[in-house]
Amino acid sequence: MLNDSLLALANLLTSALTAITGVGGGMILIGLMPFFVPAAAIVPVHGVTQLVSNATRLVWSGCLRLYLFLAIFGGLIDGTVDIWRVSTLYTFRAYSVIYRYLYLTNNLAKHF
Repeated sequence: MLNDSLLALANLLTSALTAITGVGGGMILIGLMPFFVPAAAIVPVHGVTQLVSNATRLVWSGCLRLYLFLAIFGGLIDGTVDIWRVSTLYTFRAYSVIYRYLYLTNNLAKHF
């Protein structure tokens, strides 16, 4: 149980090292693994830990990209829709005022 916890801590620290520097975490982890697992299990366990580490990095970077996309383009789309709504509203009001003016002037002219 203690070996598993120490291996998980080593995995976390070497993963953080890789995240910071970009290289070296996997090599250090495979160098530390003989202290925790039997020799026949080093390569399979290292492969699984690297697979999980890279898969989670892929998922988190995908989520971050989606968040940034929605944050940037969602605001642009929202602003565009708001501008369209306001311009449509004012255009409708302008046509309404012009229509009322023409309607009133034509009807008033008929009465005189």
